[in-house]
Amino acid sequence: MKQFTLLIVLPLVMCAFLGLNSCTGFEDGPSISFKDSAKQMARTWRIKEAVLNNTDITTRFNSDFLSFEEDGEFSILDAVRTVNFPPFGRPDTLTVLGKGNWDFLDEDYRIEWNYTFFYQDSYDQTIFFQEDFYEQWTITRLTEEEFWMKNDSMSMKLEPF
Repeated sequence: MKQFTLLIVLPLVMCAFLGLNSCTGFEDGPSISFKDSAKQMARTWRIKEAVLNNTDITTRFNSDFLSFEEDGEFSILDAVRTVNFPPFGRPDTLTVLGKGNWDFLDEDYRIEWNYTFFYQDSYDQTIFFQEDFYEQWTITRLTEEEFWMKNDSMSMKLEPF
């Protein structure tokens, strides 16, 4: 029993003593995690809650999904994207899939991703559009069942799909 306790306590003490951030966890928990963050993120997530400048905007993301792969691939499904097609700003609603990549910026807390949406003009099938995006987020909680992140104006809570 002493050996089992020592195997659990010793790594915790070493992490605290050495100040290793990978052992201390994220802002909203868990306080300690020995599982690789990239492995925990590697799945498809559904947006459970989204708040922009203290306003709940979750309904804008009801059918949206984010997918992270361990190798750095990233995709985002925007199920209800409003696009204004030229020349007169004709609005249309599309389902679009963005593809790109993601990476950690530092110590598994901050991540970045970039992706591109490609879609066809609903009125003239010979015209295609491309939208490029770059985003940075700070992970505040990451477990098997929850992935929380925030940036300067927005926070999101994700759940596995």
